[in-house]
Amino acid sequence: MPETGSNIVASKPLSSHSLFSTQPHPTRETYKNRIHACLALVMLALAALTANSAMPAPAQAEAQDAEGNNEPNNHAEKVARAKKRWREADSMLNAKYELLRKEVSPERFTELRQLQKKWLEYRDFMAKYQPSWMPESKFPLEQSIDYWDSMEELTRTRLEFLQAWLGKGVEPGITGIYQDFEGGTLTLKQTVKGLKFLLEVVRGRNAHTGEISGMARVEGQNAFFADSEPSAGKLTFNFVNGHEVKLEEENTGSYGGTGVYFGGEYFKVNSMANFQGEDQ
Repeated sequence: MPETGSNIVASKPLSSHSLFSTQPHPTRETYKNRIHACLALVMLALAALTANSAMPAPAQAEAQDAEGNNEPNNHAEKVARAKKRWREADSMLNAKYELLRKEVSPERFTELRQLQKKWLEYRDFMAKYQPSWMPESKFPLEQSIDYWDSMEELTRTRLEFLQAWLGKGVEPGITGIYQDFEGGTLTLKQTVKGLKFLLEVVRGRNAHTGEISGMARVEGQNAFFADSEPSAGKLTFNFVNGHEVKLEEENTGSYGGTGVYFGGEYFKVNSMANFQGEDQ
């Protein structure tokens, strides 16, 4: 029969030392020396840890903005960069105006200067209000990042306006999408029944919205809309320069929030109007 564990008998118990070593048992002095050596190693490790903690931490990499530039860590530097971005946009805008002065007639440029005067008031009004929405509104206006960011955004939008004002890059005809670059979008589409329109606006520092849609009656270079209700609003569309709509409004207060207006000058930015439904 094969042997099992019960058939194996040792002559005497074996200690763990006798199992793994043939050397004699260490003396008490040997144990003492080993303990001292271990304590010395522990003290060396603690000293190394203390030295490392006293060393300055490596500098963290600065965050980067969308253009790959390192973001500054303090408020003053962030304000300086925001202000610099606005100045760059403002320089581009001034350069564009100088080009237009040479490109268009004196009468046309005088018209543009009037629009520019109105826009400067709008820009300052909108930009000054932005910081009061933000946590950093505790800072004076000149030290507000939000203020300079808003100034930059409004200025770059104005560059888009100048392109639309010139009417370059858009096809002739009434059908298209128009903007007044103050939060208003007018979509027009000529149909066999008249001029189908959708007018959507976002106005003022509180971003109140408004909307009017319907079918206007076309008469020459004008179109007229009157809602079915006797006391409802009226709109008059006047088409000029082949890419511009001068819009007059009457009794439109019920079509939007407080301070919402629809009238103004809208410039074509896209030749295709995207209306759903039949062109009837």
